[in-house]
Amino acid sequence: RVSADYLDSLHLELTGCDPECNGFKAHKAQKKAEKARCMERLFSDAEYQKAWRVDAEAKARIDAWVPDCF
Repeated sequence: RVSADYLDSLHLELTGCDPECNGFKAHKAQKKAEKARCMERLFSDAEYQKAWRVDAEAKARIDAWVPDCF
């Protein structure tokens, strides 16, 4: 289990997006369950990654990420 704030931080870390952009502000305003669904899509959905403008560097961060407990 992680907090909603952790999911927000992780999203910023992985995507490299601007925390002041409208997309991230909308993400931050979501409930935790929806944030978790969005994070799942960030890892598995190429179209979702494209919508977040995930470049090769961010894609490499996403692909290499593992939970702290591993």
